[in-house]
Amino acid sequence: MGTNWSATVVAVALLLAAVAGPTTVPAAADTSPALTESTAGNDAVERTLVVHLTPDDPGHVELVADFDVAENVTGLDVALPQGATVIERTGFETRGGQWTYTWDGETQTPSIRIRLEANQQLFGSYNFYDAGDWALVPTRFPARFFTDGAETYHSWEDDTLPTTYEAAGEGVVGDRMAFLGDHDALEYESQGRKMTLVVPDTTQVDTSAVFGTLTYAMDNLDVHYGNDDIRVFVAPDPIRRGGLQAGNTDMWVHHSGDVNDPDNVWVHEYIHTRQRFTTTHKMDWFFEGSADYMTALLTYQENRITFDEFYQHVSTDRDAASQLSSEDRWTSEFAEYTKGRRVLAALDAEIRQATGGTNTVEDVFYLLNVRGEEVTVANFQEAVVDVSGDESLRDWVERYVTTDAVPEVPENESLFAEPEGPLDSDDDGLTDAEENRLGLNRLNPDTDGDGIDDQTERELGTDPTKKDTDGDGLDDGTEREFAGTDPTVADTDGDGLDDGTERYDTNTDPTKADTDGDGVPDGEDAAPTDASIQTATATSTPEPTESATEAPTTTPVATETTTPTADGSESAIPGFGVGTALAALAVVGATTILGRRD
Repeated sequence: MGTNWSATVVAVALLLAAVAGPTTVPAAADTSPALTESTAGNDAVERTLVVHLTPDDPGHVELVADFDVAENVTGLDVALPQGATVIERTGFETRGGQWTYTWDGETQTPSIRIRLEANQQLFGSYNFYDAGDWALVPTRFPARFFTDGAETYHSWEDDTLPTTYEAAGEGVVGDRMAFLGDHDALEYESQGRKMTLVVPDTTQVDTSAVFGTLTYAMDNLDVHYGNDDIRVFVAPDPIRRGGLQAGNTDMWVHHSGDVNDPDNVWVHEYIHTRQRFTTTHKMDWFFEGSADYMTALLTYQENRITFDEFYQHVSTDRDAASQLSSEDRWTSEFAEYTKGRRVLAALDAEIRQATGGTNTVEDVFYLLNVRGEEVTVANFQEAVVDVSGDESLRDWVERYVTTDAVPEVPENESLFAEPEGPLDSDDDGLTDAEENRLGLNRLNPDTDGDGIDDQTERELGTDPTKKDTDGDGLDDGTEREFAGTDPTVADTDGDGLDDGTERYDTNTDPTKADTDGDGVPDGEDAAPTDASIQTATATSTPEPTESATEAPTTTPVATETTTPTADGSESAIPGFGVGTALAALAVVGATTILGRRD
């Protein structure tokens, strides 16, 4: 899926930190964070993208994409960005259609150089601009590749491929936009992510205030998703006022953006980089509505605006008669901002009151990110009920999202105040911030559902994101029910049988190496629960006799079989008789059972 450019002139944001207070945490979040994994084979092609400033050609920049192609790659295509022309290419042939150029299938390091129209406009104002000695430009240069056996292609549009971004001279290059020219850069790290504020030398901006409000939002907006580094570019004139966010990593804001305003564009665009959910048409309003409300709340909690300013902003009557779920029933194009933020402010108050201030609309945002489902009115309702524990809010959402009804926003300063101290929404002993950092579900004390709460798993050394830490076929919680069974070790007693096999298949004791006490370890015992049968599965070699030292009249021939390996090759297994073959089959059988259980 490609990432749409979203141009935003009005900005607003809700952070949603909860008012501290004890409460019974609803059994809300039944879905743990989906940890993003790399697409299989995504290292089959690597790209380096270098952006060049061209002072002798104002209004244009050049992008050079160099590829390193592995042997298993069967196809590689690139699509030219709008307004681009090819200057030079090696290993690419003209194709036509959306994917304009295709790899020749032979050149291991193909390359393509393009000239890009940089002065791009929206409604008569510049989104990007090249002045000759500096430029703020888009860098998205779509490419895709195919590999042997791949059912689908891997595309840079989904940010799944390793790409190195570079500026040919001074500059900072991201995967969606870049600034080229002299600049200063401020960096901040929080929760495993780095933010870089890029300030052109020709631009005047209060860097302390801008950096302060951005880092506050980064520290306090906990909606899971993303370890991506963020780049914030300060946009000089003649780029339009307002801001623009692209993808999950890059954004620019015009240098005139006011941090002391409910429409804090810096925070608004940052919040857009945290939105990983997709929506159906009836919930499209939630993108701007949530960013608008969260911006205002976060700016208030940072003490940059008064409560009266915050309240007047979120309780606005503008576009109040709009029906959010139907764009054709909006009274203006701004209804998703205005009516959207009012509905979310009122909903936030309902959730805070229902949970004693522990949970908020921010947690709804969090669940929508975590669950990864396309957001419909129905699963938005489900997330609200999960977070609040209040079933009546299902009808509340139906009324204020799908009709022109207007909710009241409580004029209660303490209700929207910044929380005191770290929150532990699910009361499992780990703070919300810790759970976010660890990839755990902050609304569920037992993220993996194995019967052990997350904090206890941390103390035991088990993995709170996996039901079966050691992969032996027994859930961690089940292992704790057996005295001495170690959920971090697959074979607790070291007898050659993993704990799951002993529990479910052989009916042996996973804490005793020799269940029947006959002197033969369970893993080698043909009858590990019957002491009267002391036959091991392994065969023994008899001591040689005098006659055995004589040369045999017939030379025995060792049989040899082959078995396919993971890479498709074959490995030889010498065969020395029926006993050994049966033992091998027993091992294969146990492995098959374990594989099936896994």
